[in-house]
Amino acid sequence: MLEKIKAILFQKYPQTDCRWIFLSAFGPDNKILVSTWVLYADKSIEDALDTIYHGVVEKKEGIQTIVIDVVTETREIMDLSEIQELSVKEYGVAIVEWKKSWVILPDTKWVENFSQWIQLVNQKNWLSGNAKIFVFKTDRIIVS
Repeated sequence: MLEKIKAILFQKYPQTDCRWIFLSAFGPDNKILVSTWVLYADKSIEDALDTIYHGVVEKKEGIQTIVIDVVTETREIMDLSEIQELSVKEYGVAIVEWKKSWVILPDTKWVENFSQWIQLVNQKNWLSGNAKIFVFKTDRIIVS
C-alpha cells in the first residue's frame, strides 16, 4: 500500500517538499483505525510518510482506505476573532503548545465552528498563553 500512496502523492507533490501532512487509516464500515500527523515538517514528504507508515500504519490490520491531507496553505492566528468567519469545511486548525498539539482537519463532521472547539481544548487541557494557533487548508488524497 505504501508504494501506491507514494505513486499517487508524488504525482502532485515533489518527494523533497517539506509540508505538514496528516494520515488517517480506515477499516471496515469506515471506522478510523489510525490518525497521525507531522507538523513543522523538517523532513521531506517522503521521509515523513515513511516514518508514519512504518511506525504506525503497517502495524494495524484491516486497513482498507488511507486518507492523506497535505497542507497547502498555513498561517498563524494572532487573535481568535480571526477564525470566527472561517469555514470549517475549508479550513483546519492546529493548536501547538510545547510538545502538545491538537488538530481539527477541514470538513470534520462534528465540528460546527472553531471557537467551540478551541474552548473545549482549553477547558480539557488547560492551555497557557504560550499556545500557537494555526489555520490551514489541505489537499485530501484518498487511497483505497
